[in-house]
Amino acid sequence: IESGQGDRVMKVGNLSAKRDFLYVDDVIDAYCMIAEADRCPHPVYNISTGKVHSVQDILDYLISLAKVEIRIEIDPAKFRPVEAPALIAPNKLIFKDFGWLPKIDLETGLRKNLNWWREKTASGSRRA
Repeated sequence: IESGQGDRVMKVGNLSAKRDFLYVDDVIDAYCMIAEADRCPHPVYNISTGKVHSVQDILDYLISLAKVEIRIEIDPAKFRPVEAPALIAPNKLIFKDFGWLPKIDLETGLRKNLNWWREKTASGSRRA
């Protein structure tokens, strides 16, 4: 939208859904830690922050960082037929077994992601 490659209206679905958002570098760190471990006491680990944020919160924050005005429209066609109101995964086992916790907070991760997209758009890269 900032690059002028589209309408300044963003059509969105359910903004009240709550999810546990995690920055990709934290996910990779956790995968590597588990893969390189001498032993894994449990067969499954949740890689998560243990906190939920609404899609509305994410959108509001990203709009606050935007360099242009963006208008939001709710589009019923973008709603999922069935959607859990909140999804959260406890990360107690990975912390207990490996001491792992995410390092990148939500706002920092969103800023990093937005800046990455801005660089890709500015460079004319078609691959994200």
